[in-house]
Amino acid sequence: MPNQLQTSASPYLRQHADDPVRWQEWTPETLERAITENKPIFLSIGYSSCHWCHVMQHESFQHQAVADTLNQSFVCIKVDREERPDIDEAYMTAVQLQSGRGGWPMSVFLTPDCKPILAGTYFPLNDRPPNPGFLSMTMQIAALWKERPDELLEVANEFALQVQTATEREAPRTFSELSVGLIEGGIRDFEAEFDAKNGGFGGAPKFPPHCGLDLFLIAFQGAAVDSAVRQSGLQMTMKTLEMMAMGGIHDVMGGGFHRYSTDAEWILPHFEKMLSDNVLLLGLYGRAAQAIRTSQPERAKSFQNVATGIVDWMNREMRGSDGLLCSALDADVEGHEGTTYVWSTKEITEVLGDRAEQFWWAYQFTEIGNFLEESTGQPTGKNVLCQRNVDETVPREWLDELLESRNKRPQPQRDDKCITGWNGLAIAGLAQAGFVNEAVELAEKWLEIVKTEGKVPRFVMNGTAFGDGFLDDIAYLAFGFVELHRCVGGKWKQDASKLLDSMFELFYDEPKGGFFGSSKSHERLFGRSKPFFDQPVPSANSIALRVAQYVAPSDPRIRKTLESSLGWMERAPQATASLLCCLHEFCLNADTLEGASSIRIVNVQLEISEIIAGTDGWAEGKIQIEVPPNWHINGQKPPLKWLIPLRIDFNGLMGSVEYPDSDDSGIIGEFEVPFAVQMTGKSDIEECEISVTYQPCTESECLPEETRRLALLVRAPHGRK
Repeated sequence: MPNQLQTSASPYLRQHADDPVRWQEWTPETLERAITENKPIFLSIGYSSCHWCHVMQHESFQHQAVADTLNQSFVCIKVDREERPDIDEAYMTAVQLQSGRGGWPMSVFLTPDCKPILAGTYFPLNDRPPNPGFLSMTMQIAALWKERPDELLEVANEFALQVQTATEREAPRTFSELSVGLIEGGIRDFEAEFDAKNGGFGGAPKFPPHCGLDLFLIAFQGAAVDSAVRQSGLQMTMKTLEMMAMGGIHDVMGGGFHRYSTDAEWILPHFEKMLSDNVLLLGLYGRAAQAIRTSQPERAKSFQNVATGIVDWMNREMRGSDGLLCSALDADVEGHEGTTYVWSTKEITEVLGDRAEQFWWAYQFTEIGNFLEESTGQPTGKNVLCQRNVDETVPREWLDELLESRNKRPQPQRDDKCITGWNGLAIAGLAQAGFVNEAVELAEKWLEIVKTEGKVPRFVMNGTAFGDGFLDDIAYLAFGFVELHRCVGGKWKQDASKLLDSMFELFYDEPKGGFFGSSKSHERLFGRSKPFFDQPVPSANSIALRVAQYVAPSDPRIRKTLESSLGWMERAPQATASLLCCLHEFCLNADTLEGASSIRIVNVQLEISEIIAGTDGWAEGKIQIEVPPNWHINGQKPPLKWLIPLRIDFNGLMGSVEYPDSDDSGIIGEFEVPFAVQMTGKSDIEECEISVTYQPCTESECLPEETRRLALLVRAPHGRK
């Protein structure tokens, strides 16, 4: 049977269409063929922008002797991990159980019924004693299957049981409670590994710590965590974002960030660019800029410029023909990594002329090159742009000249899959960073796709939708709608609520709490796992919870899910930072911050968290208040002196409130409180904290008063949106 990847939807699979290996896709027909022919399966999993996937392709999959062995003795299957995350997760568990680590390309030998025999990642072609190379390993397994298949089946049965146990493992037992202490302990756990010199955590290699920084910003802007811990988190955030922006991992010329840094200083990147990384960083830089806009205006401006660069890159290089956002740019160009992005001093001089030396100084260029060959550490004669210090810059026009020249070089291949979940995170990042128009435009496109398909697809390619969305697709898309609603209000909360209903219907574990990563209709390999741990993207359970906390804050399944993951939050706080963000919101909505044993009765939130002032400096907004059945809050003139009236105060700007009418029975149901605030004129963007104080009551009792603090941004009419 010939290689069948020529017509695959996945660009990664099509990259292997000309291999002499007779690759097949993962289909029921392919799996049935393995059983019928009684052949083991060789399963290779990767993604289009993966550098080491390309290396193994060139070394092994295009090697005729390897192809001959694989074609004769195995059914060979290629899987795009971004297309089928369920298959990737199942066999990555096997890899991690066998080797203690993971990565791509993933290389797994299976029995005909898909049980793992041997699992690993990249294997070199030839032996490197004491480790066998891929060719000899393939020949040995082929021989064993012919001569002693019972031994391999016994190994595979035991291995499969281990994978199933790991897949379905519940959180460890704990006697802890949902409390602020877990959040503070988690932030201190990050502190212990913080690199005070370079930012980030641990040594090389360094990945952007999206979820940790998200936790720090949420804790800083909330009121639950101890002040010293909040300040520590903010400092770690600012240092990390600043050092990343100055490092080679940041494409200061073209915008956006590369996947990760091979060193501890953020200088030497692996050059693939992932949409998921960049939209998360977009939100972080935008939110960080807002957090320090008053206290550190120059730093805030620098962070906002980084966010703008990410958006410019997305619009220029990642927009598909249908306006959706594609998933990745390759690390390699013409068989070499990073050639589009690195420069010799001579190449800079050819573009900038007598301005070149100033540019070299600003970005640490040398004649021998600051870009080192990864395996030997030797200089290559090429340089990546690494800003010397935060104040050392060159005019943007110089960078634009160089970018124009760079665009004439061979460009990395783009993976045109538009993954639903990553586009949902893009909507959220755009909204958080103030690019509201772009967020609305993208959200409307995805809303139309969901309406047309009657479901959330896994991805869209050239206008065609493929597959059923997994939990992360639906949760991330709903989260994009939630963050958009925070900014502009309108229908987006209702749209998020519909997606939340789908998540509860298709993915929720009613007996135990928590969401499965795959739905009831998805293929099941070794059971259904619950994605509680953060990966390069936040865990799907955490984002599903954040959606629920926004659109249905009183739903008891929120607490049940948090409790089902409590053991993981206690044991592995750095891997569950996104769940700690949900716990923070839970604690803010609790009767008491110590113990957080019950959810607040009344839900209070801003209709829109950013409002635009008129030419007179006044801006109008609304506070949304939801009082559940059988409860009420007191109006402005309660019938008894000891009852606490509804009170709204403004800190930072002068404001006025239009309180709702009420009688002796108080205020019930859902209602809105219009307000107006006046800008001081000192800045185009000003902050205001709104305090809403109220007392929940029934006919027979009243609880102590509660105060909810809401963060509001007010923009001048000429300010950037």
